[in-house]
Amino acid sequence: MIINVAKNTTKHLVKIMDVLSDAGIRVFMSISLQTTDERTLGSIHRSKISTDHYRRLAAALRRRGHPLIGELMIGLPGQTVDSAHGDLQFVFGLRSATANIGDTDASEQSDERALSS
Repeated sequence: MIINVAKNTTKHLVKIMDVLSDAGIRVFMSISLQTTDERTLGSIHRSKISTDHYRRLAAALRRRGHPLIGELMIGLPGQTVDSAHGDLQFVFGLRSATANIGDTDASEQSDERALSS
């Protein structure tokens, strides 16, 4: 089972994962980051879970053996090759079980340093 959770309401997530696991249900938690880059987040009018909080949550899940899926989007308005690379390094640096990487229509981007260039 894969659970997609609200990224800014994580207070009880580890406990919920423990309860499901104790019931014999194998669960993967998926948290959407979109990006860790503040400039890109500003371009798409989004906020993110703090990277420190995400690291602590990932570590708590990993200690209990609960897989974590980090979700990123590539090709967001204002995103650069360097910021996308930083996002990938962040997710894989957490030793997530996997990363779901979605793309967007990069042709709509106006930033000349964006991924579409």
